[in-house]
Amino acid sequence: MFVNGIYSTAMQSSPGPIDTGSSDHAMDAVTLAKQFARDSSRKSYMWLPDSIRHRAGDEAGECRLVEGVFTELLNGFTLDSAPLAIPDSIANLYARELDRIESVIASGDESSLRFDLDVRQKDLAILTFRLIPVGAEFAEPWSAIWKRQVLTARPGQFYRAWKFFLLGRHGFWPYFQLHMHQESHDDFHEAGWMETYMRLAELLECNPGHRGWFSSSWLVDPALEQVSPHLSHLRTVPAANGGEIFYMEDDPEGKTGALARSRTRRRLFEEGSYRPRIYLRVWPRDAAIAWWKSRMEGAGNGRP
Repeated sequence: MFVNGIYSTAMQSSPGPIDTGSSDHAMDAVTLAKQFARDSSRKSYMWLPDSIRHRAGDEAGECRLVEGVFTELLNGFTLDSAPLAIPDSIANLYARELDRIESVIASGDESSLRFDLDVRQKDLAILTFRLIPVGAEFAEPWSAIWKRQVLTARPGQFYRAWKFFLLGRHGFWPYFQLHMHQESHDDFHEAGWMETYMRLAELLECNPGHRGWFSSSWLVDPALEQVSPHLSHLRTVPAANGGEIFYMEDDPEGKTGALARSRTRRRLFEEGSYRPRIYLRVWPRDAAIAWWKSRMEGAGNGRP
């Protein structure tokens, strides 16, 4: 349970800390958990210590080690350790995520408890403040926009990108970068995204060292306005309020996930009338904060 910024397993209905097996193995889990807490600052959410990346062992042994590391991190989790300012609207989201992570760890499912899984790496990042829950997705602080790619991806885009990032003094670093989590996407709908945009603006106001937020995805492809209009708000809301959309690359084989959950997109892709493309969505801090405050004023200082 998450109480007053501190996660407490003692208040859960489930048993206390997970038994990690032998004392040597338990010590390995404690040491690794301390290494995550100590060394992961400002590293990518995918970062793992070399001792894990080079570790070879049986699945059951790795499962116990994952259980031990996560249990140590959960038991020691507190928002007081956050290296960034966390507004209340975001602090309130941690209870859901920590309870979800504890449930996964308590399951004992060897196929789900591996360090090489993207979802577990994201959970490790959540517990070490390298990913911050903001609603529909998660924000990775201290991220850089791919300068060379955005300037050279399309010849006609160079001047617009140069004007936005350089003349506009928005720069390429540091930003919050958004990532989707496959096991935590209940807010991935239009109303949830509006709340997410507002939390991101609050996060930016509380952390003036960040220039804005960005994401890169097929979800902000302008073609979706015709193909999947229910997703167009992902592009139009930021773009209409000071944000920018830049082309990054084509996805000629449809491997980015654009075809995974839509029969319409699959059919159009097979017919040759839709090709997924990756676009960069950037909302600079001043514009995002101005939009948020305008929304708050329009709602009488309550959330719209």
